[in-house]
Amino acid sequence: MSLPAVLEKIPPHVTLVAAVKYAPDARSIRSLLDGGVRAIGENRVQDAEAHFSKLTDAGVSCEKHFIGTIQSNKIGKIARLFDVVQSLDDRAHAEKLDRAAAAEGKVLRVLVQINAGNEAQKSGLPPEKEKVAAFFRSLSGFSHLYVEGLMAVVPMDEDSRPYFKAMKRLFDSLKVEFKLTVLSMGTSHDFEAAVEEGATMVRVGRLLFQENKR
Repeated sequence: MSLPAVLEKIPPHVTLVAAVKYAPDARSIRSLLDGGVRAIGENRVQDAEAHFSKLTDAGVSCEKHFIGTIQSNKIGKIARLFDVVQSLDDRAHAEKLDRAAAAEGKVLRVLVQINAGNEAQKSGLPPEKEKVAAFFRSLSGFSHLYVEGLMAVVPMDEDSRPYFKAMKRLFDSLKVEFKLTVLSMGTSHDFEAAVEEGATMVRVGRLLFQENKR
């Protein structure tokens, strides 16, 4: 599917984050930005350092999202390189991110990662309102983190739609108390269903870069 075809399927109120771990080089990322993408997502800090420096050298700017697993020893670089962290699920990491963001003189936008299928091999909080709400409350004292919403990871080998429905219910149950505005869910194989079920942000990567390789 081409980038224009993907963009046609995403309404204006939904943000497309191009997950660029499949990108062969910075040039292919720039082609997406030239084509209308406004946000990119990186899973690995070392890849972000390489790609972002080349984009900066070329005078290209965009919103940068960290969508990988947070490693404690990489938090300083995450705070420096990224505008949004989508994968927060640990208060100790939140403390370090807050301090690192303060050192950078910035406020990091963050999403709380939910392990929608309770999969043992994946990170994220369980999709239980009480536990998620307690985690949100634990973040209330951080002045350099702006908590915007939820990011869902769902099982890859099952129908995603029931998980998306459950995530939307969880989001709706929390959004007033915690002033949530972002529900990030859906990837290359299921982003259309995610949009239909209420996502405000989708993370599409493989689909875009497979097209670019043709």
